[in-house]
Amino acid sequence: MRYYLLLGSNIGDRMGNLATAREYLKRVGLEEIQRSQIYESLPWGFRPQPLFLNQVVAIDTSLSPLELLRIIKNIEARMGRRKTIRYGPRKIDIDILMIKGRSYQDEDLIIPHSHLPHRPFAHLPLRELIPLPLPPISKGEVWSVT
Repeated sequence: MRYYLLLGSNIGDRMGNLATAREYLKRVGLEEIQRSQIYESLPWGFRPQPLFLNQVVAIDTSLSPLELLRIIKNIEARMGRRKTIRYGPRKIDIDILMIKGRSYQDEDLIIPHSHLPHRPFAHLPLRELIPLPLPPISKGEVWSVT
């Protein structure tokens, strides 16, 4: 199955945090197939915090969605992610956005990500990898990092 993961960081070395997350994914056998550019965006949910860097990576794996979620949570913990303010600042955040041609739902996980239509910072990088009929992005909310 092809999964699309959103990586995000707004604490410390944001660019380095994204690279470290990609390296951890690779170390556990989740080789990226595609990678978007990195985008800088305003925070979503809890606003008084630093800007985020976001990137979408596509991986192919036979893991179930819950197995992948367990690995992602482990990577976040290894990188120092701790439970704090909901939608607050974080060194790393990894979300499963979509599974190509599939959906999934249980009490712990909904794919496509339930907030995807409301998160412009995920639209641009995801659109680089797959064409999607997503809501328009308001100017000023997301911009590309060069």
